[in-house]
Amino acid sequence: MPNNAVFTNSASDLKVQIFGSSTTLPIKVDSDGKLQIASIDSPVTLSGDLDIRDLSSSQDSVAVYGSSDGGTTKTILKTDSSGALYVTAESLTVEAEDLDIRTLTPNDSISIYGTDGTNNVQIKTDSNGRIEVASIQNTIDVNVTNSDLDIRNLSEGQDSILIYGNDGSNNVVIATDSDGYIKTVSAKRSFISSLNSNLSTDDDYTYLSFIDVSMYSDYVFYVKNKGSNSASFVVQISPTENESDAITHITDIEVEAGQKELIIPSKFLRYLRLGYKSKNSGQSTTLDIYFQARY
Repeated sequence: MPNNAVFTNSASDLKVQIFGSSTTLPIKVDSDGKLQIASIDSPVTLSGDLDIRDLSSSQDSVAVYGSSDGGTTKTILKTDSSGALYVTAESLTVEAEDLDIRTLTPNDSISIYGTDGTNNVQIKTDSNGRIEVASIQNTIDVNVTNSDLDIRNLSEGQDSILIYGNDGSNNVVIATDSDGYIKTVSAKRSFISSLNSNLSTDDDYTYLSFIDVSMYSDYVFYVKNKGSNSASFVVQISPTENESDAITHITDIEVEAGQKELIIPSKFLRYLRLGYKSKNSGQSTTLDIYFQARY
């Protein structure tokens, strides 16, 4: 340090020149004392492994940037608090042949929509999964034109048709055995009986209601005179229940007081009826009349 005392009280006078490989040029700093480094014209090649340690998520972070103008303006990519990447709502076209990820299971659900004519409306079901159908307010004319509504031929392996008969009161399915033969039972003859009791006779004939005898193989009137006077009887037959169509088949059968008699028609028309009166004018009596038939 030429022209300077070894000991000085001025810090600015305490200066040391540091030289590099050239013994004639000092290391250069700017006015603030910062070291000036000239740019290197030739590239510098680094060799070896410069990795100090593996990056750790607990202490390292790497910001990823994108650009909307080719790199002039850089913007850091944004995520939510869970790390999911935010995507702006721009049009996205996806072309694929098969997007099926897996087979649907009962735990999956698909909503089916219909339209009320203006808006799409989800089809509604009840708690059992059955589709709810609203009542139709207006009359709808439906015209169906078809040539063949048959879906497939019936197959004995998966189809069945039950044939019913009637036991007189209820419909009963016709039974078969294991070979498919219809089960039958021995026919039993049926029988009916009706009673008109304590009938009082008059001087003119009184008639019972017409009886339809078309299903009977045998039928008969049983009369019992419980009174003290004689009675007379007639039988009329008719193709209808009209009184004007009836003709007298059996006439003037007399049953005395306390006696019984059978009256058996010998000719057939669908309907018949029995008439009764006092044998002698003013001498009434009391009768029980049975009608019995079998078929």
